[in-house]
Amino acid sequence: MIKPDYSVPVPNSLGNVHFIGIGGSGMSGIARILIGLGHRVSGSDV
Repeated sequence: MIKPDYSVPVPNSLGNVHFIGIGGSGMSGIARILIGLGHRVSGSDV
């Protein structure tokens, strides 16, 4: 099983983030975390 590397921080200067496939459970979860951290998030899904 792959273990996440929590030592890599999300940079504060990330800017706008656009997710492709944002409707999935994984991408939407990451998007919600980034929104909670104050980042601007957009996305698309088919």
